[in-house]
Amino acid sequence: MNEKADYQVLPPLVTLVVEAVDHGRSVTFIGLPFDRDSPACTRWAFGLIGHVDGLAVRVGMGGVAEG
Repeated sequence: MNEKADYQVLPPLVTLVVEAVDHGRSVTFIGLPFDRDSPACTRWAFGLIGHVDGLAVRVGMGGVAEG
């Protein structure tokens, strides 16, 4: 369903990494990991909702959760 809606779907159990960027300068990183009780098939999905000038958010993936 997410892929049909043109969302980017990450591999199972990777940490979603969100980076706030202001005019090309990194402001902060936020990692959103899954916990040990998350089912092995759990994934993040995200989509582009708009473009802005100045402050922006980059989304990607970190390492695979251990467990």
